[in-house]
Amino acid sequence: APKGGEEAAVAPSEAKGAAAQPSEQAKGQSVAGDFVFGLRGGFVVPTQQILKNLSSGTSVGPLVNLEGYYVLREWVRLGMMFEWHQFDISSGNNAQLGTLSTYSLLPVVEFRPTRAMMRGLGFEWVIPYASLGTGVNLHSFSNATRLGNEPVSFPSTFPFRVAGGLDFPITPNLAVNGEVAWKHDSGTFESGGQSNNFNASPLMFLFGLRVHF
Repeated sequence: APKGGEEAAVAPSEAKGAAAQPSEQAKGQSVAGDFVFGLRGGFVVPTQQILKNLSSGTSVGPLVNLEGYYVLREWVRLGMMFEWHQFDISSGNNAQLGTLSTYSLLPVVEFRPTRAMMRGLGFEWVIPYASLGTGVNLHSFSNATRLGNEPVSFPSTFPFRVAGGLDFPITPNLAVNGEVAWKHDSGTFESGGQSNNFNASPLMFLFGLRVHF
């Protein structure tokens, strides 16, 4: 009976202490077995002349990004990403040639610091990460008035995407996200029966939300 009484006295205290401790997810860190989904928008900036011997200027284009991850370990996530962005292409005298849209489907791996590391640095309110991805780019080109009905064809390409970003947790399962990325996208296009080189590799700036459960 005395032993049972001691256990009864200790159990409520232990339960209260356990309830008082914040969960790991409350600090914005997913645990192994979680799923993470993100919706982000932003803009892309050309890093070079898109069409050889033609100027695309310095105009920026819109960007939409959808992503989904499985948390394999505390420090690594595996997932898929769909990304769309668009460039308006003009000649050297600013005459509009057309609009190039890129649709990317990319398997991605994301690396993040561990909880112990973040606690040691004292930055649990922000979580940095880096990601790598490769897959396929599909292109669609819409002619401007100047080109008329002249056929312009852009092939599929195999991209390489590298990115770094920050998650700012605002609830146990929701974080504001910001990311800077670069994606390789180059090949040979055809116009009027002739081939030429293009390089539509963009620098990308993304902002949005991530939710995990």
